[in-house]
Amino acid sequence: MFIKRTVFTVITLALAIAICEVGVHGLYVLTRGKFAWQREEFRVGDFTQRVNDERYVTAKPNYRNTSYSGYKDGYKDDAAPWDIETDNHGFRIGANTVLEDGPNIVFIGDSVPFGYRVGGKETVPSKLQEIFWRQGDLRGVINAALPSYSLDQAVHRYKYELAGHYNIEVVILQIYDPVSQFVQLGRDWDVTKNWATYPQRKETFPFLRYSSLWHLLYYLRDTYNRRIDRLDGKDEIAIKTYIASINASLETLRAETEGRVKRVIILPTTLSPNTWASISEPHRVAITVLNNTMRDFSQKHAYMQFVDTNELFASDKDRTAFIDDCCHLSSEGAARVANLLAAKIPSFKAVKATSGTVLDRQRT
Repeated sequence: MFIKRTVFTVITLALAIAICEVGVHGLYVLTRGKFAWQREEFRVGDFTQRVNDERYVTAKPNYRNTSYSGYKDGYKDDAAPWDIETDNHGFRIGANTVLEDGPNIVFIGDSVPFGYRVGGKETVPSKLQEIFWRQGDLRGVINAALPSYSLDQAVHRYKYELAGHYNIEVVILQIYDPVSQFVQLGRDWDVTKNWATYPQRKETFPFLRYSSLWHLLYYLRDTYNRRIDRLDGKDEIAIKTYIASINASLETLRAETEGRVKRVIILPTTLSPNTWASISEPHRVAITVLNNTMRDFSQKHAYMQFVDTNELFASDKDRTAFIDDCCHLSSEGAARVANLLAAKIPSFKAVKATSGTVLDRQRT
């Protein structure tokens, strides 16, 4: 009797697992258009692609979607659709244009300079380009930022895709991460942990990669981990490692720009006052350390400048300059930043393109 009951239980459990596997696989196919085992090792969005270097991912060239629903941190985004278009080099275009031979102003960083959840003409690079045009300044503006990039990824995109390829006068950097991963991982964080790679899924047994339930467990673990701050804001060892990594990434940027561009402008991670008040203390520590480290680094190099955009939004209590509870700018917020940058960038009113050739000129 005991044996029969045990066999019955085992068979029932196996059938239940099989039914769940089929059901979850079916749901995954319906929502993602592929089986769970066909997932990327790294998070790759619709307009990005894998690369085998420190960038991990980069933008697809000649991408166009006038109704992009998108991914946020690798997961489906429920925001209203917006348009994304890239040129044949993978740089986002809107009102901004890229000059083949230059001179150009280059934006690197994450979703904020990229213009996440806003149209191509509503980004900071596009707003700056329009200011230049009104002033008779014919310099191009390259939007080489990419959503979810960390500082190190952004710097390496500049190194691999921009340095030596274009006539660049000014580089503008704005970033949020590695704040998020550092807060979640604390001492376990290092520069390889970013939104593309964290958390990496490493199956102990190869056959588990074909299990939809295994992928579901990883998803639940990922979601849980993202809600926990493991960073102790007073952990001097963790903070020291964090600062050293930030400086190492900035040193890479310096090596690629010093003597080659006229100026590097670094903008701080910028949140609305309401958002700053609502985030956790570890987040405040991580952001403050990042901003202070970038400011201190820029002050050591004459051609670098730290421009505090937080001052633009200090009284923005209604958050009209932001479109969410993070850091993403509305068209109004982008215009504020662009006006500030135009005032900080040396005027080249009479400058003309050396070749007169404009790549991916804005469509009318």
